[in-house]
Amino acid sequence: MKKVRIIAAGLLVAGACGTLAAQTGIEKAETEQAAIESESAESSELGKTTDSAGLTAEQAEQAELDKKYVEEHIVEIRSGTFSTTVEALPECLEVINKGANISVAITDKNPDIAALSSSLDGYNTTLDLSACTGLKEIPEKAFYLKGNIKAVTLPASVEKIGAKSFSRTSLETVEIPSGTKEIGDFAFAGTKIREAKIPAGISSYGVGAFAENKSLQSITADESSSILKSDDGVLFTRDGLTLVAYPAGKQGGSYEIPATVVSIGTEAFAYNESLKSVTLPPALLRICGYAFKGCSSLGGIELPATVVSIGQDAFDGTAIKSIAIPKATIALGKNPFNGCESLSEISVEEGNLAYKSDGGVLYSLAGTLVRFPSAKADGEFTVPDDTSEIEPYAFEGASSLKSVTLSEKTRIIDKYAFKNCSSLKTLNSSESLVKIGRQAFYGCPVENLPDFYVGTVDSYVPTTDAK
Repeated sequence: MKKVRIIAAGLLVAGACGTLAAQTGIEKAETEQAAIESESAESSELGKTTDSAGLTAEQAEQAELDKKYVEEHIVEIRSGTFSTTVEALPECLEVINKGANISVAITDKNPDIAALSSSLDGYNTTLDLSACTGLKEIPEKAFYLKGNIKAVTLPASVEKIGAKSFSRTSLETVEIPSGTKEIGDFAFAGTKIREAKIPAGISSYGVGAFAENKSLQSITADESSSILKSDDGVLFTRDGLTLVAYPAGKQGGSYEIPATVVSIGTEAFAYNESLKSVTLPPALLRICGYAFKGCSSLGGIELPATVVSIGQDAFDGTAIKSIAIPKATIALGKNPFNGCESLSEISVEEGNLAYKSDGGVLYSLAGTLVRFPSAKADGEFTVPDDTSEIEPYAFEGASSLKSVTLSEKTRIIDKYAFKNCSSLKTLNSSESLVKIGRQAFYGCPVENLPDFYVGTVDSYVPTTDAK
């Protein structure tokens, strides 16, 4: 049998830190005697004694109990299915090989979740917390990125599940206790959960709580919920005004959003690879950030005339070929059409007070070039005279471009502006250019960068000023 080493938590006692000075003779003896008397007085005051290892009687007793527990349950522990406290867990795991499948029931009333999470590293874990009746909150990022966590049973006492608490784990199932009141942002994002049920008592539902989960086929809200409702596995706010989440694993080539919806939530449709078309409601006002990100089969979408704002990366990674921005749209987040490799044309309705298009390229009326479509076939391009700035990622992925001529008024090229323009060899600059952002030409074979550009085209270079 493997020898089991028991170390009770908190038993390593470090000496007091301080400046060391040479002591001799009586001074040294007096100092040592004073230390002994001080330690004796402290022990007396606390009503505890210590053994030769520096343990209090209480600690020594607990260590013996832990040792006895592991020895008595060694066969059970080695089978991979056992109950234990968080404190004794590391010693239990010493007799199990890393990478093993284990099923652990934690018996602490209110366990140290951080210590628990750390101890389980390297073991494929089914975790049972049902006996932890004093546990009211799963802390933020408690098991974040712990791909070894396969399943968890939460205690009925849990009232809050913190932001990203189970994000990027391998959870396949979860039952949210009926008494839970709050689910934090991205709490279960990127897991393998196939079905989510939201209890009636939820009063706060975080952004993207079950987002980026390609296994998720249905989200169902309890009919008694005061803030949420569901229809055919799709989640909405109770008033029907916001589409909160369309499961990434839900099958079906098309979907028509109900006419009551005026807002599409953050990451609402993200990473659903089945959808080829989505019909937007006629009174839609807002498309939040990342709403359709990673919907790789989405080949086209028609924006209603009412849309006022489109969030960051809203259509990133979709297969849309063209998009028409209505007159009402006056707010675009960062890079809403980033990663749209099939996009060849962006048009803007006449009369728009914030944006315009020319030749299929999107500009702001403030004088910036917002987006040159990735699939636009032009080999050469001249930046218009009224353009003072090229925004981040503006030309990213425009693989047909071979030559770009800046206008005499172009002063700024922002970070990643020409990233992965794989055919771009020539940049005809101007004396007005004073600023080039980080990795503006990453992945480009450009041969004639301005003299003040420091480093190679692929290097991380801070913003550089010519003057």
